[in-house]
Amino acid sequence: MSYIAFVDTQGRLVFGMGCDLQEGKPIPLPDSFKKLLAPASAFLKHNAPADVVSGIAMLPEAPLLMVSRPIVTSENKGPIRGTLVMAREFSSDLVKQFSKRTKLDVGVFRYDAEQAPADVMSMRQALSPTSPAIIRPIDDAVLAGYTPSTT
Repeated sequence: MSYIAFVDTQGRLVFGMGCDLQEGKPIPLPDSFKKLLAPASAFLKHNAPADVVSGIAMLPEAPLLMVSRPIVTSENKGPIRGTLVMAREFSSDLVKQFSKRTKLDVGVFRYDAEQAPADVMSMRQALSPTSPAIIRPIDDAVLAGYTPSTT
């Protein structure tokens, strides 16, 4: 994991730390990650002990794969005492691992990238709250999927 955070029910960060995965050393949480943990964040909204919130969040430093779960008893019962949030930087190495494991050619591009492929650029106008994900066939063997991040 690149980042881990424990947040109380009031939305206060109780503990958080990061890890430089290249160096294997602890690092402080970046302010951009802490902003994702604001009290109104979707990652902190859990209505039941088994709730899970996951998605991709875009930070200035890198995109993140994120997941959060409510903090409950070891029997998975409430009351909910807070939230555990974990994130992994979506690096080029991670994309290569996904490609290898799925045996698919996986590409990830920032929504605001100036140098993205033409099909990615054209999806900017097509994606909307009513069409949050689009899948288009490229040819008989290739599908392309497009979706914005959760933040």
